[in-house]
Amino acid sequence: MNNNNNNHNLDAVHKEMLLNSAFGDLYKFRDNMQISCKLLHALLFMRIKSPVHDEVWFRVGDANVRFGFSDFTLITGLNPGIENDFVKDIPSDRWLAAEYFGGGKKAVKPSVLKAAFKNHAKNEEDRYKLGLALIYECVLRCKEPTTSIDMKILQVVDNLDLVNKYP
Repeated sequence: MNNNNNNHNLDAVHKEMLLNSAFGDLYKFRDNMQISCKLLHALLFMRIKSPVHDEVWFRVGDANVRFGFSDFTLITGLNPGIENDFVKDIPSDRWLAAEYFGGGKKAVKPSVLKAAFKNHAKNEEDRYKLGLALIYECVLRCKEPTTSIDMKILQVVDNLDLVNKYP
């Protein structure tokens, strides 16, 4: 069991898994990447209905700006697939939610997820999965401290094969 509060890093095996995961590129650029959640949120407020299925459109000033799946893949290295295509693969077991968040019946804030990752993970496998959920919620989704995480992500990260292909 690894509950060492002074060391929040993954062990060598799980760090290598992270580097080879869908989030590996994000991890490699962590020191050179500054994410502005406020800027991202402002951009999302400018989102308009897209006439094309695989693009996101925004109205910026007098121009419509589009962001396609190929742009997303090129910039992030992540899978741009359609989430509904993977719903059947999400495990129905809510084990991580039950183990660390009382079954997931109450809203869980990002700070609670972070505390579970840093201080409460019972083993390296759980720490790794909680870390993946933390990256998803706090980096990719830019969760504000007062909003709740999407508890479904705990089911997704519990299936490590699914994590790397999940959009």
